[in-house]
Amino acid sequence: DGRGLLREVLQRCVNANFEVVDVSCRRIVEPRNDVRAVDVELRLRGTGKLSELVSELGEPDGVLSVRAGEDSDQDE
Repeated sequence: DGRGLLREVLQRCVNANFEVVDVSCRRIVEPRNDVRAVDVELRLRGTGKLSELVSELGEPDGVLSVRAGEDSDQDE
């Protein structure tokens, strides 16, 4: 988007004591609403508080939603 939103989100993850181990992106276009967005999925590992990070990641303008879940492909 030219605003550095992804860079800001990644930096917030690092600042919250998480390591970003994987990033995947998928472009979303809703022609009827003229909405253009990117769905970004992050795999994180770390010692930070996930609930606080989820709340913080929803703060920047341009972030539409944030959710957290368990990784079904965890390293042993």
